[in-house]
Amino acid sequence: MSKIEKIKMENGLTLYLYEDKRRHAAFVNLVTQFGGIHHDFTLNGKKQHIPSGVAHFLEHYLLEHTMYGSLINKLKSMYLSANGVTSLNKTEYYFSGVTNIEKALEMLIKAVHNIHFIKEKIEETKKAIYEEIRMGEDNKGRRLFKMQNELLLKNIPYRNTIGTNEDLKKIDVSLATLCYEAFYRPENEYLFIAGNFDRDKILKIVKKSYQNIRPVKGTFKIKKYKEPKGIKKEKEIIHMPTAEDILTITYKLDVSKLKPKEKLKLDFYLSYFLKMNIGRTSELSKKLEQNKIIIGSVSYDHIFIENICIVSIKATIVKEKEFVKEITKQIAHPIFKEELFKLYQRDTTLEVAARCEYIYRMINPLIENIFTFSYEKRDTVKQIKSYSYEDFQNIMKSFSFDEYAICKIAKKVEKNEEAIDIYK
Repeated sequence: MSKIEKIKMENGLTLYLYEDKRRHAAFVNLVTQFGGIHHDFTLNGKKQHIPSGVAHFLEHYLLEHTMYGSLINKLKSMYLSANGVTSLNKTEYYFSGVTNIEKALEMLIKAVHNIHFIKEKIEETKKAIYEEIRMGEDNKGRRLFKMQNELLLKNIPYRNTIGTNEDLKKIDVSLATLCYEAFYRPENEYLFIAGNFDRDKILKIVKKSYQNIRPVKGTFKIKKYKEPKGIKKEKEIIHMPTAEDILTITYKLDVSKLKPKEKLKLDFYLSYFLKMNIGRTSELSKKLEQNKIIIGSVSYDHIFIENICIVSIKATIVKEKEFVKEITKQIAHPIFKEELFKLYQRDTTLEVAARCEYIYRMINPLIENIFTFSYEKRDTVKQIKSYSYEDFQNIMKSFSFDEYAICKIAKKVEKNEEAIDIYK
């Protein structure tokens, strides 16, 4: 199997190439380090603070108002699948297909780096985002995610990627231009190209295309946040139209002492830990369902943000006190089973091996590792097989799960009906 080649271009761009002639298609992803978490940066020695949602706004604007019109529509007319996405720490512009790869790559680089901000187009772009924000207010998952960040984060200003109506109103030509000139520069960008392509031709196109873009001026530095231990607030309850109450228990883990490779390992270990203790086949999950404490099953997730990791455990609940008691007790005094660890480890290696069947599924974990863990390697079967049960136990036991926050979406209170906070 071919190796991924990393090239640091003279202009600062980081290029990753994975040439595999056995593939029919190629996958291209231009990524800039600008996401929902980025609120503070220094440009030409001057500190800047920006509202939420600017990275997401720029993604929309750059895709809709390029020199080719809508970039997505243009690439689709060339028989390519294309899109963009903004997440916690990055914005991606990507396409894939079996034809017109070289031409589309040149167009993508030119389109992203030749943008002019016009007041009327800015306001036009905002319309779709206002609607997206409105829909988010009705989305229980998004509301819970924003709530958990509000309860846990003290120094990090990140609440969500899209921002609020008030944030969006602040975006004008001046602010959009400022952020575009700061973040959309080669030294802050990564270009991933994988699959069936001609390496020498692609490299030539990349060099030529970047030579023709606007010159980048001044110094630029993104602020790194350091989140202290402890939570900001213990609980929050909001009322929404819902058949049953939904509750999330969230934990905040300090991972500042871990090296990039150790954070990646913890990513796997947390998945094993949560599945082992509260997964669908766990004894606790069966108990919660049998005793009608919850409806359905418990879901769980974790996300790394700067020097912390947030673990969230969610369920549609019937008996709230019992659910909180059972979950917090289990997490504070977890079970460890070697046979389950080996089973999960085997399943993970099979999943990672299967990624090689699809070029984008193989490259995307590398992208996530770079931006989440600053680890410039892919997850490999060999790497995962090196993890041990003893190490898994020691790592998970080293974390304290004493502090947690509770986010609850409760049924709307009818008139003359009193809302009771059972945690008082």
